[in-house]
Amino acid sequence: MDYLSLFPSASRGKPRFMALAAAVLRQVTDLQALISTMESGFSVASAVGVQLDLLGETFHIPRLPGQTDEEYQTYLQQRLKLYRWTGMNEDVDNVLPTGVTMSDNGDGTVTVTPSDAVAPVPAGISRTP
Repeated sequence: MDYLSLFPSASRGKPRFMALAAAVLRQVTDLQALISTMESGFSVASAVGVQLDLLGETFHIPRLPGQTDEEYQTYLQQRLKLYRWTGMNEDVDNVLPTGVTMSDNGDGTVTVTPSDAVAPVPAGISRTP
């Protein structure tokens, strides 16, 4: 946005004032551009390699042996969804991976049915078919 155009016409007629305003506003727009590039550096969706490992360490979710970047990225995103889950059945579809269904048995238990396309469960977590 051209912030200089927001100054009143009385100010626009003063070249030294407008030059000062332009210099100050240039710093602000440069900072805005820097911040927008930094956001992608902290995004699990766009991180790869060491950057992805550092994000996983930040969330205390280590990479499992043999996991590719894509697998680890998906795993991190799924685990992070749990932090936002309300615990209600209505929201469970936002937490479960694609292809996994859950049905409430009405007796305090649920049945979770994975599809064949779901990635294997990491070590330390059990699931029954």
